[in-house]
Amino acid sequence: MKRYLAIILGLCLAVQTLSGQTKAKFKEYNIVPKGEKLLGVQFAYYNLFSTDSELLLLVNGLNAKASFYALSPTVGYAYADDKMIGARLSFSQSSVNVDDSIFSLLNDGLEFKLSDLSASVKARSASMFHRTYIGLEDLGRVALFYDLEFGLSSTRFDFNLKSSANDWSENQKLRFSFNPGLVLFATSNISSHVSVSVADLSWNCTQYFKDGNQTGKKNNFKARARMDLLGIHFGLAVHL
Repeated sequence: MKRYLAIILGLCLAVQTLSGQTKAKFKEYNIVPKGEKLLGVQFAYYNLFSTDSELLLLVNGLNAKASFYALSPTVGYAYADDKMIGARLSFSQSSVNVDDSIFSLLNDGLEFKLSDLSASVKARSASMFHRTYIGLEDLGRVALFYDLEFGLSSTRFDFNLKSSANDWSENQKLRFSFNPGLVLFATSNISSHVSVSVADLSWNCTQYFKDGNQTGKKNNFKARARMDLLGIHFGLAVHL
């Protein structure tokens, strides 16, 4: 537990140091004035087929597809120039389907067969965030920003293979994350942005079910520092 607290403190200090170094090297412009309100939405959508991936092309005969979408309405209030606090609700769903496939891994002598394999993940979360803007230039209102986000999420993972349709797991997660991004103001009241999750700390409680009965439970802490493809989000916002 002490190790994870040390990681949290180290992450916060690193963010503050990065912000201070950025201000020292670049002239900073006021992008979001005190008192401004934000109403916006973040979204993400990905659709992938096995024939679209160079990596999956190494697997001969695989017929699979995957999809992911997420929607996150957001509100915020600037309590100081370029400093904002806010709240966000998030809804996401992803799925993977493998049709009848007989495939081999770079070797025609080693074959596998899969039929009617599917998995789906549904997640809901609520979070609070603190956002800091770093203005880069005055005319176009372009800025960097980073969010320090703290939230609670609930996720259900369903796994179906042929006639097995009663196996799933449920995960409750308490998460602290660091999400940098870039924002562009098309007008003085409308902005668009892209952000990505690059680091997070989380406490997870996972329960496993088979045929409707709980078969196991696991609690653990996780610390990750990496760019997550599913953590890339685009957004639109109205500033009032």
